[in-house]
Amino acid sequence: MESKEKIGIVKPPSLGYRHVVALIGFASCFLINIQRMSLGVAIVAMVNQTVPDRLADSNSTAMVCPYSNETKSSSAKQGFLFVSLFVLMANWFPRKERGLLSTCVISGYSIGSAVASAVTGYICDVPELGWSGSFYIMGGVGIFHAALVIVLLYETPQDHPKISSTELLYLSDDEEKNASNDTPKTPWRKILTSIPFYALLIGLLGQYWCFSYFWTVHSTFLGTIQHFPITENGVWSCLPFLMKAFGEYSSSSISNWLLMKKYVNVDVLRRTCNSIGKLMLCKFRSYV
Repeated sequence: MESKEKIGIVKPPSLGYRHVVALIGFASCFLINIQRMSLGVAIVAMVNQTVPDRLADSNSTAMVCPYSNETKSSSAKQGFLFVSLFVLMANWFPRKERGLLSTCVISGYSIGSAVASAVTGYICDVPELGWSGSFYIMGGVGIFHAALVIVLLYETPQDHPKISSTELLYLSDDEEKNASNDTPKTPWRKILTSIPFYALLIGLLGQYWCFSYFWTVHSTFLGTIQHFPITENGVWSCLPFLMKAFGEYSSSSISNWLLMKKYVNVDVLRRTCNSIGKLMLCKFRSYV
């Protein structure tokens, strides 16, 4: 009993390997959207708008480049990363810090899109690099990050060979992990017949439908219809994602404060934040 009380009052180190996991998770989300968003901006520089459209019966470019840019395959492979990040966050982030650290990880999507939009615009405007330079630079950073993941990342704190005993005790004292070692079966029938499940599914579908517009169409619209220069195009394209990142950090801070003060419970807070987020997204998206 005494040992448990000592473990319970162990103060965690201010910086530890859980923060390294948070940085790696942030960088993973950051790089996924950098590589995705750079294509949306670079495609404006690829296309010469002064050349008239000419359609031919045959496509000679198929002989030069017989394999298309397999975005479907890459998107399917990147989907595993999103799921694995949630497993890592559950294993590494204690409940008291999970809100802030998970926000830092997920915000990599927004900040990555913002940085990619601005940086790709300037890269495409450099004659020595051009639009192709953005792909080489983003891809090279991705390879470097993959090497860091292999060397630094471990699935659980218990697997890490260099974690301090103080941090390990702090992470192992999580009530959620010590509650039960039995893995319950997934209630597929209840999930597939749940109305709230489909409501959340439709909401997320609409949310990512809006995001796909900013990832793919928005830069082309600014370049071809509004005739923005490529550098200005990148800057303006990053603004929605900067606003999204600001909303993520501000809402996370407010949510943690409400939970610490016990003004609301987790269930009500999550529903309220999701509802406000979806409504504001639809409202501002309607003005675009």
